[in-house]
Order: sequence, then C-alpha cells, then structure tokens
Amino acid sequence: MPISEQEFGWLAGIFDGEGSARIYQTRGRFFIQVQVATNTDWCVIERAANDLKELGFGFYIRENGNRTQKKSKPWWRACYDVRISKHQEVFAFLSSILPLLTGERKKQVELVLAFLSLRKSINWKKRWRNKQAGQLENERALYLQQMFNRQPNKFRVAVIN
Repeated sequence: MPISEQEFGWLAGIFDGEGSARIYQTRGRFFIQVQVATNTDWCVIERAANDLKELGFGFYIRENGNRTQKKSKPWWRACYDVRISKHQEVFAFLSSILPLLTGERKKQVELVLAFLSLRKSINWKKRWRNKQAGQLENERALYLQQMFNRQPNKFRVAVIN
C-alpha cells in the first residue's frame, strides 16, 4: 500500500530538517550519499525506514558515534542514520521530494541532481573503461568548479581529494 500524502510530506520534512545529500571523492571515485534522517529517537528512524520501504527505496540504517566515548560518557544516546546510496534510488528519491524542499537544502539537492544528470549524460563508466579518463576527469573537475563558483560555501556538499 503506498504511503499517504501526509506521510510523504513528513518524510520530505524530516529530510529537509535533518537529512543531507553529499558528493565526495575517495581514491579517485565519486560517491553520492543521502542521509534521509539522523536522530537519537528510534521511532523517527523506524518511521522514515518504513516510509522508504513502502515507496520501494533501498536504504540502510547506520549507528553513529564512537563506542569508547559512549563508555566514558554513559549519558550519550545512540544516534542513527537512514541512508540511501544507490545512484538510481538517490536520483528518484531526490527528484520526488524536490518540490517540497525549501532554502539551502533545495539548492543542495539541485546540485546533487545536476551532478547525477551529468554523470548519466556522459556515460561515465563506459568512457572510463575506454581509457578516456583524462578527458573525463577534466569534465568532472570543470563541472564541479562551475557548480561551486555559482554558490561558494553555500552547500553542505564535500568533495574530498
């Protein structure tokens, strides 16, 4: 059974308030990650996970925090993330909630969607395998530079070299 309009609005609101979308680079590869919700209240995490499951999105739940710090500070509560990492699902999720977002989070999501669209349009993997890595790397660098020049330091998007 699909979720109601109110549930979908709640999911978009949780993402707008507590989620994030980011692009990062590790060992020469770009990764995109969407945190739908981050919270210490398990009920919120469970509700977000159930809504994503009803919508057909793949996700995983991750516990944050350093276990040694928890032992030294027993009043700390466990914090959990609900994350989506497959590019097709990230694109579908962000595209579906984009009209409900506002402010900086909307700009952040637009940046990630633009990056995913570029990646799809230049047939990333095929060109990489065909030894056009130098040209592809230049295109990626130019695109990221253009995006950051438009709104420098406005997004919570990390590109780590």
